[in-house]
Amino acid sequence: MGNQLIQNNQLARRIVYLLLVCTVLFLAIGFRPSIVGSDSRDELEVTLCGLRLAADSISSGAGNVLVHNISTRKDDGVVETETKYDVKIDFVNVTFKYLGKTTYIRNDSPTAGPFASGSTFTREGSYNRNQAMRFDHESKNATVFKEPDGPQQAAYNENFLRPCSLVLDFDLNSVQEMKNDGLRVARREVLDGKDCIVLEVSKVFPAASEQTPLTINQSYWVSIEEGYAVRRSETYFAGGNWGNRFLKIRRSLEVRKLSSDHWVPTRYHYVEYSRNGSSSQAQILLAKTVTFDADFQFNVPVVASELQINLPPGTHVNDSLLEAEYTVP
Repeated sequence: MGNQLIQNNQLARRIVYLLLVCTVLFLAIGFRPSIVGSDSRDELEVTLCGLRLAADSISSGAGNVLVHNISTRKDDGVVETETKYDVKIDFVNVTFKYLGKTTYIRNDSPTAGPFASGSTFTREGSYNRNQAMRFDHESKNATVFKEPDGPQQAAYNENFLRPCSLVLDFDLNSVQEMKNDGLRVARREVLDGKDCIVLEVSKVFPAASEQTPLTINQSYWVSIEEGYAVRRSETYFAGGNWGNRFLKIRRSLEVRKLSSDHWVPTRYHYVEYSRNGSSSQAQILLAKTVTFDADFQFNVPVVASELQINLPPGTHVNDSLLEAEYTVP
């Protein structure tokens, strides 16, 4: 509990500091909503300050979330699942624990495992910067990873980390790199009735063989009226095998007002597209919706012991940290 109080005090001090910095910026430049283009550097700095405040305003979360997935497999089969999670997240230390019960609503893919429509399974998992653990209740098998692989990391990000964050996939740790790539205020736009600043940045990757270079364009809709929450982000691919402009990923966030100056997420949407064979038409590769329970709690004390999985006796463990397999006595 002492560590949690220290973390909360540190968070409060950081938010107060950022509030002071943002206030100074507003007063210094005289925030003008109409600034767009080459003269928008001041507005960009104020927006980045607001994004930092939004990111720092949520330190932890605990409660129930519902995750609905529809994915198209390489064999063109479709898998649809719904998972009810009980989750605890500590954003300060980047760690969380979940207990989830998954129901297969549809599974007509021969490569998606032996789960018929209507079947269920229960899985428990934990994650921190150094390792991840997954425990399947039905088989009583557990796996400890030195670090999650790509698909696991992607699932963790889209199921828990990004939905709980007010800034979606905007990486505040890479702001200078994004500035080097031309991060800018592109325009103002109304989204769902709210005034938004649209940030854009592009990055070019070298061409492979005879292909044209791949350019990835990112756009972020930052809602001024909703605590600088990123309400939408879009990723476009251009060049390579993708043609002139292809929408690859769209994320969107719904929020609610928790207090006079504090917003929290209520629902998160993620859609990833792929090309349909050799045609230029897009098809949905993965569609995910994460819905927070009405009584999901933000910024509540989360102690380290609550983020650990207690494996029952008889559990078979494949531990890559110890490079060993063993059974819990």
